[in-house]
Amino acid sequence: MSRWTDEELRELVTLWPTNSALQIAERLHRQHAAICRKAMLLGLLSPDLPQTFLRQSAKAAAEAEAKTRDHGQADATRRRQRVLTLL
Repeated sequence: MSRWTDEELRELVTLWPTNSALQIAERLHRQHAAICRKAMLLGLLSPDLPQTFLRQSAKAAAEAEAKTRDHGQADATRRRQRVLTLL
């Protein structure tokens, strides 16, 4: 396969938050695996995500990420409150 051009890399980074890897692959005329691999190398995708996550729609992936992020923020808030009560 050919090397990634700067334009393709910019498009991948731009499209990643709102499109699935499959949609991006079709748009860039590249294999789905190539999109996922490049996303991992660019730090857009964690290498330990299950394969089913890669096939989710962009909207579902964004919702799952937001839910995880919100849960982490709630945990951090509870920890801060606990520390404040000890002071």
